[in-house]
Amino acid sequence: EDLQTRWQEISPPTPPVALFDHLNSRFNHLFTTLQERLRQQKEQGEQVVQTLRQLLNDLEVALEQGELKTAMPLEQQARDLFTNTEGLAGHKKLEARLQKSTGKINQLRGWCSWGNKLEREKLCQQLEDLLEDDDDHPEETRRLIQKVQEAWKKLGPVGYSQDLKERFQTACQTLYQ
Repeated sequence: EDLQTRWQEISPPTPPVALFDHLNSRFNHLFTTLQERLRQQKEQGEQVVQTLRQLLNDLEVALEQGELKTAMPLEQQARDLFTNTEGLAGHKKLEARLQKSTGKINQLRGWCSWGNKLEREKLCQQLEDLLEDDDDHPEETRRLIQKVQEAWKKLGPVGYSQDLKERFQTACQTLYQ
């Protein structure tokens, strides 16, 4: 708008010069193009805000239902969108919702890790109880070992210490022997 005002303040030469008419035409064309770009940027910004709001809504619902596996990718998408889009810094309410959700995810991760550790310790104890069992039923023992190993795998690749892993592997190897 400042450029347009300054351009209009320039008095056309008398008599009219073709170069001035050409420059005036170019200015008007560029000004129209700029206005269109600004309109598109504003529209895209509004779409990004809408997308972010929807992601945050979905994230909050997933967290309310305790669905950590659903919530974690939603949180990452929202965080990526927030950090990679200019102009979102002014949306403090959206940022606060994202921070609150991140805090809940971290809390749920802690509980999952704690529960995961307890479950793994229980599986180790089951194997160690089999070691103390004097009954000699190799097929039954093999079946129980496989069942415990499957349960261990279902818990995922993280959330346990190296000591716990070694305890589990030692118990399995000893039972197989």
